[in-house]
Amino acid sequence: MGFNLDQTTTPNLLVAILVMLLASGCVPLKSKQESFPRMYGSEKPKSIVVVPAINKSTAADASDYLNVTVTKPFADSGYYVIPISVVADIFRDEGIVDGAQIKGLPPKTFLDTFGADAVLFITINSWDKNFYVISSNVTVDMEYLLLSTHTSEVLWSYQGRLVVQPSQSSTSGNPLADVIANAIAAAITAALTRYIDVAGQVHSQVLVTMPFGEYHPKSGKDGELKVVAEKKQSAAVEE
Repeated sequence: MGFNLDQTTTPNLLVAILVMLLASGCVPLKSKQESFPRMYGSEKPKSIVVVPAINKSTAADASDYLNVTVTKPFADSGYYVIPISVVADIFRDEGIVDGAQIKGLPPKTFLDTFGADAVLFITINSWDKNFYVISSNVTVDMEYLLLSTHTSEVLWSYQGRLVVQPSQSSTSGNPLADVIANAIAAAITAALTRYIDVAGQVHSQVLVTMPFGEYHPKSGKDGELKVVAEKKQSAAVEE
């Protein structure tokens, strides 16, 4: 399907690609370059300001999980990422404490304030812990939007949805006992699920679609990789 996977491909990347394929179903996939041409031209950003996540979910702490996990995966993809704590502190001093307020600022503000080439907005649409009698899972739905601070143009965008279902099944040979045991295990697993790990998995899944940055050895060499579902690409822009 257009994937060029070599021996340097990490297990996490393989998992992320498989998740993307399953989520996309039979939808035709586009290459990175045809989806995000500005990322391969003169607009190619080297530095990114990450704005504190905008939380539209019912999980009050969801933005905290996202904020503490966002820097490393984008840095690993070849970008210089200005620490989100620094960004939050500067805007807090100006009386701006909410990601939605910051999103209303002109993109050039981030160039003038931080000297960054692009600004990244992340919106959490849902962060739901689901508990069933014999299983539990966490569903996360997020949108990513990267804007140029020079031209205000969209450089990269994507919507990612991930369902994490930890394994807790066990059997004893007694059907009734198994149901009770699994129900208890499901409750324990739901309580112990590491939401920070969930956030990291979502970042990894979505970053499969993002062109590598200047500081990555494969920068400019991944344009033909077909991993972008057009509907997911446009969702964040429409939002």
